[in-house]
Amino acid sequence: MTGSRTVGLLLALLIVVFLAPAGMAAAPNPANVRIALTAYSSSNWQIFAAVKRGFFKQENLNVEVIILRSSVIQTQALLANDIHMNTYSIDSAAKPVLQGAPLKLIGTSQEKPSFRAIVAKDIKSWGDLKGKTLAAGTPGGAFYTMFATMLAVNGIKKADYSYLSIGRSSDRIGAMKAGQIQACLIGQPDDFVLLDDGFKSLGFTQDYLKDVQYAGFTVNGRWAEKNEETVVAMRRALVKATRWLHDPANKKEAMAVLVDYFPDWKPSWQEQTYDMLIRQKMLSTDARPNMKGIDNFLKLAVEHGGIPSVPPLETWVDRSYVEKASR
Repeated sequence: MTGSRTVGLLLALLIVVFLAPAGMAAAPNPANVRIALTAYSSSNWQIFAAVKRGFFKQENLNVEVIILRSSVIQTQALLANDIHMNTYSIDSAAKPVLQGAPLKLIGTSQEKPSFRAIVAKDIKSWGDLKGKTLAAGTPGGAFYTMFATMLAVNGIKKADYSYLSIGRSSDRIGAMKAGQIQACLIGQPDDFVLLDDGFKSLGFTQDYLKDVQYAGFTVNGRWAEKNEETVVAMRRALVKATRWLHDPANKKEAMAVLVDYFPDWKPSWQEQTYDMLIRQKMLSTDARPNMKGIDNFLKLAVEHGGIPSVPPLETWVDRSYVEKASR
């Protein structure tokens, strides 16, 4: 009897050992995804949150975030499939589209621009900028378009001022402090640095540019067609991150995510950034491309010489991925 029971027990164990793996689906290997940014910026808060809170991992994605400081290099890397998604300004996506590149804008990162016009300590109004030297980015670029529009709205024509192209915002700080320029368009935290030093603000870009979308997520359309599940998974992780950031209950943890990437920011800078991007909803609240905002921004880019025309939005703005991700 003892022998029979032993044999029966061994057979039962063998059945369990051999059958259990067949009944269990093996977890697929994580998809490796590379996301490019032009710089670490609070505009990329959704990406930071998706990394730190594990939203990418929940979607079985192994995400690497890299810095490519030029939008041209970002586009080249995207077309070569060296990266799989990037974030940059709307006009930076439109330029290669006009040249025939198969790019697709599949989501919004920062909706409203949070850049600020910072002026010298003796400047009291926009009119005081006539005859002065001003700076932003390269003529035809997003910063130039936004600053030129703000000036024009306030009655300052291009003939009224001299312009220097200073690409790096940290260099604009130096030029302001040295008195080489009397005004510039600049983002966080560099605007905080100048304000803390006594320089003045004439307002945010969004105070003068109404209903525009500043930046978005772009992919190589041909790669995306072959990797739809991965693209939807990326969008789903970022939709989760967007919703999580805009939940007031998560403020403390959201601020902690920001501090992880910007440990040198003063507490007052962190609080102001949260107020701008979350409370004032400069950061996208639903990740969906704002078609009217995109069109408005690109029309300004045409007006100020950034692009020759607005490429038909239906040919390169693809809302299907974020719609699937949001279900």
